[in-house]
Amino acid sequence: EAHLNLSTFYLRQGKSAEAEAALHTALRLDPRNVPARVNLADLYRTQGREAEGEKALAEAVRLDPRAAEAAHALGLLYVRQGRRDEALTLLERAYKRLPRVPRYGYVYAVALHDAGSVDQAITVLTAVHAAWPADADTLAALAMFERNRGNLRAATAWAEQLAALRPDDPGARQLLSELRSMPASMPRGGPVK
Repeated sequence: EAHLNLSTFYLRQGKSAEAEAALHTALRLDPRNVPARVNLADLYRTQGREAEGEKALAEAVRLDPRAAEAAHALGLLYVRQGRRDEALTLLERAYKRLPRVPRYGYVYAVALHDAGSVDQAITVLTAVHAAWPADADTLAALAMFERNRGNLRAATAWAEQLAALRPDDPGARQLLSELRSMPASMPRGGPVK
């Protein structure tokens, strides 16, 4: 753990070589240290060393299949590589393993949406919202996904919640304004709870 903390210290100082060395030391002392592997993979990503990052993350997932952080990070790497099915499997695992992390649910839902599973994406986001009603990313995604599928009433309701949560956010106000100004002829869905 000390070497993991030391690597973070070095990264904040812009000393990536020293940070990498500290992470390697942490892994030499404890090969099952998932956070060290995830941080090493992130360091590799910033250096354009994706293949090495993938290897570090795959090893972290292999060593601890229950490690949500490693599954999430490897899922994101697979998204960047266009490996959608593998990404979805890992992102779902991370979300189900740690549903208390709203970011995992949000990212999984976005991946589902991008894969064409809009209804499932909205179901996941609705569950995330129920647990984390103040998560702005979730509210924005719900508004946009509902808008995209023509459910203007639901989209507006989500955008209203977002604007109430973030009254000083120009993006939230703009989204709500755009939704309210959409033509009445646009297909409208049912009410939102």
